[in-house]
Amino acid sequence: MIKYGVISRDLFIQDMLDWDTLYVSGRLHKPVFWLREAKLRSLETAVLTNLQSAVHMALLLLPEEFSEQDLFTSIASISYSGDFRMTVGEDRDKVQNIVKPNLAMFRELYEVILDNMQHLHWRKSSGTFQQSNTVSCYYHHLNLLPKTMQYYIWEHSNKDGKHRDLEESLMSVAHDYDCSNIVACAGMKIVRRSSITQSLKGIFTAGLMKSIKYSGQKLKKMMKSVR
Repeated sequence: MIKYGVISRDLFIQDMLDWDTLYVSGRLHKPVFWLREAKLRSLETAVLTNLQSAVHMALLLLPEEFSEQDLFTSIASISYSGDFRMTVGEDRDKVQNIVKPNLAMFRELYEVILDNMQHLHWRKSSGTFQQSNTVSCYYHHLNLLPKTMQYYIWEHSNKDGKHRDLEESLMSVAHDYDCSNIVACAGMKIVRRSSITQSLKGIFTAGLMKSIKYSGQKLKKMMKSVR
């Protein structure tokens, strides 16, 4: 079975750069097989930027030292965290099942980015990383997150009514002991909204009965994974 979707070039690029929905961009955080290579520079740049953004977010969520599997699991989890279907209807081991058998493919996909990532040391022989967890490093990663992520972070930082601009908000969060949770929550808000929208679209496009049947199959997978 092949699942497919249709999206305009402009919306594709927008989601790659801004993470408006993390629906298409999230899928491309994982290794995929390209039927046709993207020959337009704008598409190539958007896809690369999306992968770089995934690394910046993952590094904000990870401790000072971690393994390759930790990193790629964090990246692969971005588009699932906040998805209500992961609570009811999805295999609990879905992310691990994506990452573990495909570590070599993840490594190949992200190698150039990781080799050139600031504030990160990759010990390839042991498959481990060490990063700098200073405020300036946090700010560096926050400043390079997609626009929608930054919006939700800005929204959070202004809950106290101080009306900070984006730069002040990111610096405030970089100093915050809870920085990783703030970033994680921003991603979850995007995914939660998108997952609800996609589920409603599925009912209208596939029909109620097909949607119920599909959900039933998902629930069976989830029950097997918790046994």
